[in-house]
Amino acid sequence: MLGSLFIDRYPRRFLVLTFGTLSNLFLTAFVVFSVLSHLAWWMKYAAMSSLFLYSIAYGLVLGPVSWFVAPELVAQRHRSTVFCLCYGLTNVMIAATNFTCVPLYQLIGAYTLIPLFIIPSFLCLLYLYLRLPETLKKETHEIISAMCSHRQRVTSICPSESA
Repeated sequence: MLGSLFIDRYPRRFLVLTFGTLSNLFLTAFVVFSVLSHLAWWMKYAAMSSLFLYSIAYGLVLGPVSWFVAPELVAQRHRSTVFCLCYGLTNVMIAATNFTCVPLYQLIGAYTLIPLFIIPSFLCLLYLYLRLPETLKKETHEIISAMCSHRQRVTSICPSESA
């Protein structure tokens, strides 16, 4: 509920990049504090706090915004298909990471989160920074036009440019 309030009032690109970076930093802090928890008594509490802050940063914006942005990037007739595809892919990725995270965590500890979550999240944030247009209060044709004009500068793969 609270996440939807943010999503309706603030630019979605800003929210995704800001809260994505914050959640990545909190997850990285968890790994650092968890690995170093044997050095000082307070580090286990710092690890727990960073995991709590990660949950807030992810749950407040990144979780809810994923259901808003993807369907807005396609034409109206394809929105339900894109939504179902994103929902299905999300469930597959959740299952895959759940089944790989626990055995790897038992094997190498908190370092597991680096290849499974932190590096892919960083790469996705970089890609979104370079490619994601703002979608708040914009029509679909405006969003698609913005994506095509951005691609045109990089390489001419926009359908309107090939004709």
